[in-house]
Amino acid sequence: MFYELTPCSQPTLRVSVPCPAVYVTLNSSTTHPQLLCQGSTVTWTDRYQECPDVPERFDREFCVLGSEGFTTGWHWWKVSVQGDYSSPLRGTAWWAVEVAKESIPRKRSFQLSPQEGIWAVGTSVWGVSVAFQMYQQRLSLRRPLRRLWVRLDCEARKVEFLDAATEASLYTFQMGPLLGETLRPFFYLGKMGLTLQCEEYPVKIMRD
Repeated sequence: MFYELTPCSQPTLRVSVPCPAVYVTLNSSTTHPQLLCQGSTVTWTDRYQECPDVPERFDREFCVLGSEGFTTGWHWWKVSVQGDYSSPLRGTAWWAVEVAKESIPRKRSFQLSPQEGIWAVGTSVWGVSVAFQMYQQRLSLRRPLRRLWVRLDCEARKVEFLDAATEASLYTFQMGPLLGETLRPFFYLGKMGLTLQCEEYPVKIMRD
C-alpha cells in the first residue's frame, strides 16, 4: 500500500480516501508572553507581550498549544519552518514541533520528552536535528528541516513525523497508555530568527 500526500487542488488518477488533514490554529491563551502568535503562525520575540496571566498560559517555556484537541481517530497536519537557523548575532535558533498531552505543566520548566507527555522532533541548542527523547536521538538528514508532516494515530497510540520534501519518515513514537487524555499540537521556539507556521491547504491521502 502506498500513500501519497498531494494538495487537493492537484489532479490525480488515484482513488482518494477520506481526507483527515487538519488546519491547525494556535491557542493564544496558552502562548508564552515572549512568543508572538497570529492565527497559525508563531514567532519568538525579544520582548514580553502584554497578555493576561491565565492558568493555561506557559510562563516558563517558550511554547504554544494548538486549538484543536484529539482523543480518537488519526490526523495529519503540516508545519513549515521559516527564517534563518543561525546568524552571527543571534547564534543557533532551536525549535520543536510536537504532540503533547493537554495536562502538561504551564507554570514550571519541563523537558521535551515522552516522560513529560511530549513527543517532538526539531533542532537542538547545538543546531542538530533530533527526536526529543530523554536522551536526544539524532536524525540522519542532509539538510535542515523546512517542512514536515505530523501524523497522529490515536487508536494505535503513536505519532510519526515525516519530511514533507521527501515524504520520508523521520521518527515514530509509541505513546503508550493515554487514559482518555486529549492530545494537542504543540510548538516550541527557543530563540529569535525562526517562525513556525501551520500550512493552510488540505491534502488527500491517496491509495493505490
